[in-house]
Amino acid sequence: MHVVGAFTVADDEDAFVWIRRFEDAADRERVLAAVHGRSRCATVVDTLSALSGGTASTVRLEPAPRSGLR
Repeated sequence: MHVVGAFTVADDEDAFVWIRRFEDAADRERVLAAVHGRSRCATVVDTLSALSGGTASTVRLEPAPRSGLR
């Protein structure tokens, strides 16, 4: 996966946002399965969960139509 950016949130020291890019839905599924299937991933997830208070959410973004941009 390609990490486009990583951000902290002003006035929320526990929030962290990262934006990842995938070629398409199939690429996303393939990459996430490969990453989450590794034993090291479970350790990283546990650590991040402890640091963030155990909350996480995923929002899938779609590109805006080019006709709407000027």
